[in-house]
Amino acid sequence: MASIFLSLFKEKDSLIYTLPLTVICLLIKYISVKNTKTHMLYALSLVCVIIADVLIFSNFKTNFIYITLLNGLFLLCNLAVLKRYLHEQKIKKILTPSVLISVALVAYVFFYVLRLLIETLPNNQVFFAFCTMSFFAAFFIVIALIYLSQLYQNGLILLIAGISYFFQMFFSLINEFLHYDKIFTTLIVISHIVALFLLTEFISVTKPTDTQISID
Repeated sequence: MASIFLSLFKEKDSLIYTLPLTVICLLIKYISVKNTKTHMLYALSLVCVIIADVLIFSNFKTNFIYITLLNGLFLLCNLAVLKRYLHEQKIKKILTPSVLISVALVAYVFFYVLRLLIETLPNNQVFFAFCTMSFFAAFFIVIALIYLSQLYQNGLILLIAGISYFFQMFFSLINEFLHYDKIFTTLIVISHIVALFLLTEFISVTKPTDTQISID
């Protein structure tokens, strides 16, 4: 709540302390629940977010390359964790025309955002932005497949986490490169917190081996 309040009534650099602290609390909560080696990848991803948040609110444009690298590492770690929730046979069943159309729409949005980046970023930053956007596309597709497979009762919170992360990225680009507004900053903060909280909740309580529903 403190981060949301500051985003509304203070300058965004005041978030450099409160927002990373929020993520640190999520990290502590996660470690207290999960301590296996496999899931430490998710803990590492949260550390990347903490560092990225500090860089974002100190100077987004100056630190853009480092921010994209950290976000890329966050996405790669999460891809490694989430792939365990996929079921190959179930994926084949859900690849229907409607799903493929949805994937095409996601791809369209992806290339639209990428074109926006190409038009606004220096050439040396475009490559890093492209890599991060590619990782995000893979991240979102994996989340969508997990949700559509209907193997997990709380799959909806994972989908909401993915959508929230998308809004965070989209509003961040608008706020930093097109039109700055405190409302956008507030939306970014809310999306950021919701995405991380729900993602942490899903990974903390959902086990691939004992929450699967029968697919017979």
